[in-house]
Amino acid sequence: MPRKSPATATGMSAETPAVKKVSRRKNPSMPSPSNQQFSPSPEPLRRMNNRSSSPLAAVVLIIVLVLIAVGAYFASQYFKNKSAEEAMPQESVVTEEPAASATPEAPVDPTANWLVFNLPSASTSTASSSAMSFKYPSELQLTQNTNNLILSTPSVSSTQVNINWVKSKKTLKEYLAAMDRINLTAWEGKSSVAITTSTEAVVISGFPAVFRQQKLLAADLNQYVTYVKTADTVYAISLAAPELDQNLLSFFVTFLNNFKLGQ
Repeated sequence: MPRKSPATATGMSAETPAVKKVSRRKNPSMPSPSNQQFSPSPEPLRRMNNRSSSPLAAVVLIIVLVLIAVGAYFASQYFKNKSAEEAMPQESVVTEEPAASATPEAPVDPTANWLVFNLPSASTSTASSSAMSFKYPSELQLTQNTNNLILSTPSVSSTQVNINWVKSKKTLKEYLAAMDRINLTAWEGKSSVAITTSTEAVVISGFPAVFRQQKLLAADLNQYVTYVKTADTVYAISLAAPELDQNLLSFFVTFLNNFKLGQ
């Protein structure tokens, strides 16, 4: 006996219901997953590269700007100095050849027209062996005494040069110390001399000497004086005036430089 299908048994048609096939249309804008390999979008990478390169680009830009500014500064200084040098007048160097017949001028001797005085030695009494010699201006008047020479002007008798000498066995230092003790009470029990300056860095005719500037209180005069000692004689060479100045000092130094002593 033939079997009836369940569908027949239930009175339903034996026809198989139609199944609709859903066809999947390919979207042309979407690639097929089976045919496309995964590739990240370049836009995020471009943004990442731009972000990472931005600080480096800024640094490079700053360096370039600094180099340009420095170069511009030095260039402006160079052209500024160059234009200043071009604006300055050029010095012309003129060389003169000395004349063949030219002779150097001899130094002027301030004592060329001075007179010469010689004091003969006591042992020979001749000028060839003098105890002392010096030069002095012709306008000065010379007065000679036993142990004293005076050079003065007729118009100004208070300004004069004195040369005194005395025999002594003492050293120059001992002689001056004894003389200073006497001067402490020589003017009516008071000091007759006020020493302003004193120096031992002096040499007269090869002999050590002492130079002083002092005030003669009793006579109210100022004085330059130099003390020098030979073997047995002490010489005091002085210039006294109411007021001392640079001209008198220059004259006194010149006078001392031409003062000669025998042995």
